[in-house]
Amino acid sequence: MANTARGRVIALALFATWLGVVLFAARNHAVWRDEVRALSVALHGDNAVAMLRGIHGEGHPALWYLLLRGGHALVARPEILQIVALIVASAAVLLLLLRSPFSWPLLALFLAGNLFLFEYSVMARNYGISMLLLFLLAAFYERHRDRGPLLGILLLLLANCSAHSVLLVGAFLLFWLVDITTGDSTHRPGTLRVFMFNAAIATLGVAICILTIFPVHDALVIEKPHSGALTLFFKAVVLPAARFPVSVRGLPKSAMEYLSIWKDPYILIVDLLMSLVMFGSTLGLVRRPAAFVSALAALVGMSLFFAFVYRAEYRHEALWLVFLIGSYWIASAKARQDEQGSPILPKTLIRPVSMVGWAMFLLLFALQVPIGIHNIYAAVGTGPPFSRSRDLGALVLGRPDLKDATIIADPDNLVE
Repeated sequence: MANTARGRVIALALFATWLGVVLFAARNHAVWRDEVRALSVALHGDNAVAMLRGIHGEGHPALWYLLLRGGHALVARPEILQIVALIVASAAVLLLLLRSPFSWPLLALFLAGNLFLFEYSVMARNYGISMLLLFLLAAFYERHRDRGPLLGILLLLLANCSAHSVLLVGAFLLFWLVDITTGDSTHRPGTLRVFMFNAAIATLGVAICILTIFPVHDALVIEKPHSGALTLFFKAVVLPAARFPVSVRGLPKSAMEYLSIWKDPYILIVDLLMSLVMFGSTLGLVRRPAAFVSALAALVGMSLFFAFVYRAEYRHEALWLVFLIGSYWIASAKARQDEQGSPILPKTLIRPVSMVGWAMFLLLFALQVPIGIHNIYAAVGTGPPFSRSRDLGALVLGRPDLKDATIIADPDNLVE
């Protein structure tokens, strides 16, 4: 969009509007225990090496903690937690606005959604780094697919953002491999060597992540299936919406609860319809078979992860939405579209199927807008608060017997 002067002006206007809303919300947002805990852990130890030893078993890899510790070394104030998150989010949004091929109405739709407006900007967590790295991968893929280690290094960093991002590393490597095998075969041996070299770098990143996370701390609860493994597996594959409870079920659930029909069989109907939307949103990628296959693999893989390993919250679910944006970004590159030799559909069907996919893609991101507006509304103090930590702080400061005390609760959320 930003190839012209007019496009750059629109892009910067969108960025300024987004940044103004996010700064206002962040100024009023009451940070909660998981946000603050990361900063506390990052500042633990006399040096970075001691801190890295301390995060072993915390459940998250090291990149976010290193950023927070580095930021605190420059600005030794607790506000650095939100500052680092805002810098990461701003870099990702600028990259999306200035380098992606999307039109400005679509970009405006993205920015009005919850993942940009609140979850990966106002909320100071590690997941926003994944968004920045996925956009960097999308921006650099075409130029660096066949040369150099840049993509591998970005994948190594992505693997050390969160455990969920490891799945996206695998999905991106799948995309890269399929893209090579379905493209021009003239230079395939050389491109495969580049791929293997970068895949080795990415695998090293995954290994570092695993060594940092495991063994998992006792406080981290692993999801225990309530039904048979085979049944759960089938449901996770066929009905992924049931494993994405906020990002795709939130709005239908609210409407159906209002009508007092949020119960069986209506829940199953909603999950079926929203799963069709999720699967359908990948159809816009059929012009680029590799992007289509990898987006489907990422969706099913994350659904299975949420079913068998760890229950999803919005911050986890939205990683697939970001991956989907990156897939559409890369799939829009004309240079590679022209060299696809094995489309997955007859040519006469590619255009109508792609149009249906784009419609589902737009619907999926339109559903994120009410969620984002709700969270901004709550963050600025005019709705239900996201956290009661600010009220707890006022209570402690108003009680002389608690002012200098260490307050412990088990479980910790009871304090709030």
